[in-house]
Amino acid sequence: MAINFLKIEEFASGLGVPLSGTVKPAQGDAVNTNSSGEGVLAQNTAGANKIAHGLAGQSGTQNGLRISLVRRAYCEDTGASFTQGGDLWLGTNGKLTQTKPSASTKLVQHMGHAINATEFYLDVSGYTEQNA
Repeated sequence: MAINFLKIEEFASGLGVPLSGTVKPAQGDAVNTNSSGEGVLAQNTAGANKIAHGLAGQSGTQNGLRISLVRRAYCEDTGASFTQGGDLWLGTNGKLTQTKPSASTKLVQHMGHAINATEFYLDVSGYTEQNA
């Protein structure tokens, strides 16, 4: 289910990021940029840690398309089942999770908190830690 942005408070600076590669972010996926400045899925997996710079403001389907990155917003995910008041973290493959990563090889990035079962406040501050 795609994430809907109910009220956007801040975009990442710049004119958006161009897309490249075979995996294109869907609206609401967490996005990082590669060494060429192209948008790729953010990750917290071993050997592939990529901090999120924001959530994709729209789905990307073709190389070179520029997408906006949303950093702060009130959002809705009608397919979610969040625990109200719980924190949201960067998960795998650009998705959000309420399970804080715990493996020593995983990047820990706070992404916001749940308002209720389907709504959350996104706050991509860039704060991260590495599990020891």
